[in-house]
Amino acid sequence: MPNYNGIYTGNGFSDRMRDRARDMLRRTFKNAITYKEIDKYNVDGTITNYFPIQISKSSNKMRKYKNFISHPDYPVGYGNVFKLSDYFLIVTELNDSNQISDDGVMWKCNDVLKWKFNGTIYDQRCFIDKKGTTLSGSGENFTVLNNKIIVYAQSTDKIKNIDVNQDFIFGNYFKTVYKLIGIDDSSKDGLLIMTMERTQSSTSDNLTDNVADNPNADSDVLQLFSSLDDTYYLVTPKDAKITVDTTVSVNIEHYGSDDVIIATNFDYQVTGVVSTSYDLNIIDDNNVEITCNEKVGDAVLEITNVDNSETLTYDFSLTGLW
Repeated sequence: MPNYNGIYTGNGFSDRMRDRARDMLRRTFKNAITYKEIDKYNVDGTITNYFPIQISKSSNKMRKYKNFISHPDYPVGYGNVFKLSDYFLIVTELNDSNQISDDGVMWKCNDVLKWKFNGTIYDQRCFIDKKGTTLSGSGENFTVLNNKIIVYAQSTDKIKNIDVNQDFIFGNYFKTVYKLIGIDDSSKDGLLIMTMERTQSSTSDNLTDNVADNPNADSDVLQLFSSLDDTYYLVTPKDAKITVDTTVSVNIEHYGSDDVIIATNFDYQVTGVVSTSYDLNIIDDNNVEITCNEKVGDAVLEITNVDNSETLTYDFSLTGLW
């Protein structure tokens, strides 16, 4: 996204016109009837109070989104969340051709994404493009008509522990269960775009609080069974989803059929991606660190049991969260 804080060094006519337009917008920004100062909820969990922005209703009466224009010195990004009156808005579209300031589209958050992980219940506001019928002015109660929906949410740290094939429950009076079948976290940095498909409810789902059970997702441990004997391996974390300039620690332990840990010598190597895209730091036999240097795709950590020559494969990602 362009930097609008005066860091344009060109001296051509178009550069001067752009700078002049930016200065004019700064001087007149507060005069617009759509001008507001509202709270902006950032990805890191902080809140920016009195954020200057212009918000107007959509001219399309069939689509209840809002348009916005940002102040030249206050950038707006994908996934930014704003509180307007008693409801929240999330930015889903940006006009990439605007070199004066940010402008785009934001939608009203119409439900809450809830999930359980390691015994803790998490929640996050979201906008569901459900192509359905809204039953209340607040948008909280609705009937979903389509088997598939698109869910937009801010890309926060806590949302990293959701995964494909996990179930979610939406709605207030009309409960609907959906399975997460696809995630896009790379095309619009800061915004998660999740595709979900209607599925059956489990008897263990908490329909009162809209929290699906997901017993297989409520763990951060991957269990791998030996192909040579009746022992097994536990790898933590279950999924290594590594963003650029981030390091993830991976631990592996070998257990016997009696669930007692076996001292084992391991060797490690990464395959499937170029060597410059990652750093592999072997701490000891049971612990390694993987650092992502660039987004290149899915990779494999080959874990070799030196004592019996058995090789295990552990998939991880160098493409973002998923």
